[in-house]
Amino acid sequence: MQLASNADNKVTISAAGAIPSLVTIAASGAIPPLVMLLGPGSSTRVQKYAAAALGHLAQTADNQVTIAAAGAIPSLTQLLLPGCEADVKTAASAALLLLANGNADNVEELRAIAAAETSAQLLQQIDTLGLI
Repeated sequence: MQLASNADNKVTISAAGAIPSLVTIAASGAIPPLVMLLGPGSSTRVQKYAAAALGHLAQTADNQVTIAAAGAIPSLTQLLLPGCEADVKTAASAALLLLANGNADNVEELRAIAAAETSAQLLQQIDTLGLI
């Protein structure tokens, strides 16, 4: 669930002081380990929660840049492949949408991945995001 996708929730999250916490988490170096947890060596549950955490962190512009620089976009697109569980795909899709929100560089990276992709099923998954 993306709590910050609702305008009222954004106000509540900000009023509760959660935004500085998200920035602090990212500044502490938590993003690269989260990206590593998206890989095939992790359980689907771990992949789902890592993708969800990255999605939450991607709600700030600085974190979007840091997350992309850590290699999250290719890793998240791999979680859209056939064979991945639906809840993992949902978390990865949400994270990709948040990474692309207002960030042209991240949209271009996702488009480049889609252009180079040979899997029709993965292209279809990326296309459903509405970014290509």
